[in-house]
Amino acid sequence: FAQSGQDELVLSLHKCKTNGFFLDLAANDATLYSNTRMLERDYTWDGVCVEPNPVYWPRLAMRRCRLVGALVGAQTNATVTATLHRGANSGIVGKGFDNKHGHAQEPTVRIDDLLKHVHAPEILDYFSFDVEGAEAFIASAFPFQTYRVSVMTVERPKRAAIDLFKQNGLEYL
Repeated sequence: FAQSGQDELVLSLHKCKTNGFFLDLAANDATLYSNTRMLERDYTWDGVCVEPNPVYWPRLAMRRCRLVGALVGAQTNATVTATLHRGANSGIVGKGFDNKHGHAQEPTVRIDDLLKHVHAPEILDYFSFDVEGAEAFIASAFPFQTYRVSVMTVERPKRAAIDLFKQNGLEYL
């Protein structure tokens, strides 16, 4: 299902593990290019699908994952400029981000608050992190001291995100 084989990579690295846990940020469509659908459906993984674009909520609600309709940012209750109705290219607008144009002012939730809210386990077997260039902005608030990420995929990671992940013990492959 995944756009670039992320699901197969995760299964290979985890030796076809069953009953794992994933965090899918931003989940997008429930099946088309989904990095987590095969894990959930065929390997009985549990997880959280976070998606700010309401267009995708009805189909995501039909999956077993817990659906959180929220825009993740660096702070809870902050406001960012976003574009949420551009399909797969929705997201936060900002310098250095993939999204350059948008006008909607949207509230955000910090990733550690989201993880607490959904009672995420301390080990995230897989973190699908595809937020159109806003990875370092969002990950700056990730509680690396509380949660361990086993495998993470990031679409086109920028240097700031790679450096942040390395500083927090992740190995870049």
